[in-house]
Amino acid sequence: MEPTRKGAELNSLGRDSHCSQRGIAKVLAAVKRDGVPEAFSERTQYRDRKRFARLQTPCGTLVERKTLCLSDGTEEVVGIQNPLAFFYQSVLDCKGFGTMVERAIARSGVDVPWGLILYNDGITPQDSASSHDQRKLISIYWAFREYGAAALCAEESWGILATIRTKVLSKYHGGLSRFTTEVLDDYFFNEAGRRNLETGFQLPDGTVLKGNMWCFIADEPALKDFFLVKGHAGLLPCCLCRNVVLHRFFDARVHCAPFVSTACFDWDAFQLHSDASIRGLYLHLAEAHGRGELDEEMEISTGLGYSDFGLIHNRRVHVATQLMYDWPHCYVVGGLLDIEIGQCFRELSRVRSPTTYAVLGGFLEHWTWPHRQSPPIGKLFDEAAIRSHSNAGAFKANASDIMSLAPVLNFFLTRVTREQGFSLPQVDSLIACIDVVELLMCVRHGVVTADTLKTALLRHLGLYKAAYGEEACRPKHHYSLHLWKMLKEFGMLISCLTL
Repeated sequence: MEPTRKGAELNSLGRDSHCSQRGIAKVLAAVKRDGVPEAFSERTQYRDRKRFARLQTPCGTLVERKTLCLSDGTEEVVGIQNPLAFFYQSVLDCKGFGTMVERAIARSGVDVPWGLILYNDGITPQDSASSHDQRKLISIYWAFREYGAAALCAEESWGILATIRTKVLSKYHGGLSRFTTEVLDDYFFNEAGRRNLETGFQLPDGTVLKGNMWCFIADEPALKDFFLVKGHAGLLPCCLCRNVVLHRFFDARVHCAPFVSTACFDWDAFQLHSDASIRGLYLHLAEAHGRGELDEEMEISTGLGYSDFGLIHNRRVHVATQLMYDWPHCYVVGGLLDIEIGQCFRELSRVRSPTTYAVLGGFLEHWTWPHRQSPPIGKLFDEAAIRSHSNAGAFKANASDIMSLAPVLNFFLTRVTREQGFSLPQVDSLIACIDVVELLMCVRHGVVTADTLKTALLRHLGLYKAAYGEEACRPKHHYSLHLWKMLKEFGMLISCLTL
């Protein structure tokens, strides 16, 4: 007799309405554990989400609405996940989050204010290379320094403050910079209400937690969004230095001392901004704006954009001491390492070295990586991929694959390529670059000192300039020089790859 079939046909699940196999497995496991809900239609799920979003906590409603008045006269309503309400409810409901907070309190205490971290990033559900991406979004994330470096490497530790379409922010005078300062004033430092980190808010067990603004973590686009700096579009691309001029604009006949170009890697030659000097520069632009004399040329020459609603106006924001560059965007996300791999292999090809992408791919196939970080060797080194690398002049791979390959690539370059004797300046520079990346990957374990990182950075930059010349130096080479100082002052380097 045929066995009696029990329950739904497993292979047919997800066929009418697509759901991944992992998603089906998790849903069925939850149903097996907790039972089938009495009602589960789309409309019921929607109402239940709205019911949960209206949840009341001592810090306010879990999700609130904010109305933005746009430049075209329309209004846009955006959702805000009330950060302190989220924190309170997560401690109450989520055992893992509550344990993390308990450990942070035991480690850091509550007498010293906790450090608030903000980060923003662009997201798109369509091709990121699209010319007119109308669905692009910007999300703002937040966390506390006291979670520790290990916890900050898990996205579950970060709260999502808001997600807004960029086309909406483009019509909001002051853009994300204004939106961020309004969110800080309304949800973190609301002097008129219960949402004020400076006076403290109460956790479910009665503990009062206080905090202050500690860090803005940013890649270059996020930096522009937060502080309205000009970046590569300005004469002074680094908002932390007063005298560093973009190399393509630098002219030794015009820019006399103390000005230097972004191709200068002498740390002692840089004149660093202070919080007061940046605020003074911004006030100078404000005065020019008030007189009607502010123009684009003035903003380009100072490297700062101006808005009446800019984040720098906020008294709790101190750019020089609160800004942290995102090291993965400096090195492995369209960064220095993937570009230098392309430069080095192009030079090796020019001199007909035995080391090629194909040879490297064959070597890498003999290695075994942990399952969760195993790079797709075949796809990265097939004929189409090699043509792509060669045409782009850079190694076209995502950050995770590059960091997984880095130690083995370092071994190959040191033990094989260097012994062949071809293009040694370029090979030595690439080895030094990988050394820096490996140190940066180890920072979160607390085993890398600022002085060690500084030595490695300066060594790589010196070798790179000797191998490729000043014209090949990019602004990211200069930005990377600040990483050792940020490690020294912040005690950690946070990676945006988490999100």
